[in-house]
This record gives sequence, C-alpha cells and structure tokens, in this order.
Amino acid sequence: MALEKVYVEKVMDGDTVKVAPNRLLRFIGVDCPDFRLPCFDEALNFVKEAIEGR
Repeated sequence: MALEKVYVEKVMDGDTVKVAPNRLLRFIGVDCPDFRLPCFDEALNFVKEAIEGR
C-alpha cells in the first residue's frame, strides 16, 4: 500500500473528505449518519475540528 500526503480541503460528512487535488477520500471502517439523519451535524463537526484544513 502506497502512502501519500494530502491536504483536506473540505469535510463532506462524518466519513468522507475532499482532498487536493479534487478527490474524495472515504474512511475505512467508519459509518457515520448521512445528511438529515440524527447526529449528522455532530459527526460532521467532530471530523471538521480534527482534520479540516490540515
């Protein structure tokens, strides 16, 4: 498995982020609530605080 450094441009939801250059990355083994489901905002904000912009 090759490792690659990426920059997180945007957190899409609790288990998906947009990384440069314009790719989506899904977390393996993570299943967060989808949009409009209970706890969606909490999951989104948790990931944003942890990794967005890094």
